[in-house]
Amino acid sequence: MYQLKVAKDSNYLKHIPLIRKCFPELSIGEIKRRIESGEVVAEQDPIPRWDPLDDLRGIDRVQMFCDLRTALVGRGAKVTVLEDGKPISETLFQNSLELLKEIERQVEEDMDREADE
Repeated sequence: MYQLKVAKDSNYLKHIPLIRKCFPELSIGEIKRRIESGEVVAEQDPIPRWDPLDDLRGIDRVQMFCDLRTALVGRGAKVTVLEDGKPISETLFQNSLELLKEIERQVEEDMDREADE
C-alpha cells in the first residue's frame, strides 16, 4: 500500500483542496486533522481492485496518486511517500511503479496471445 504524508507548514491549508479533489471521500476537516497530527493523508493500493466505472471513465487511481504527489511537491509541500508504513525514496517509488506497469503490460500481452490461440 502506498501512503502519502504531508508535513504541516505555513501553507498546509492550501494543499487540502488538492488532496480532497483526488480523495473526495475524505472531508476537509479530516484532511486537516491528518496533516496536523502527522498522519497519512492518502493511501493507494499499487494494484487497485478493478472498478468498471473507473475503467469506463479512463481513471487510473495509481496515476492520480502520483499526480497528487507531484502537484503537492510543485506547490512546495514537504511530502513523504511510504510503502506499507515505511518511508521510501523517490527513486524506489518510481522504480516500483515502472515494475508494476511492466508486469501489467506483460500480463496483457500473455492474455492477448492466449486469446489468439
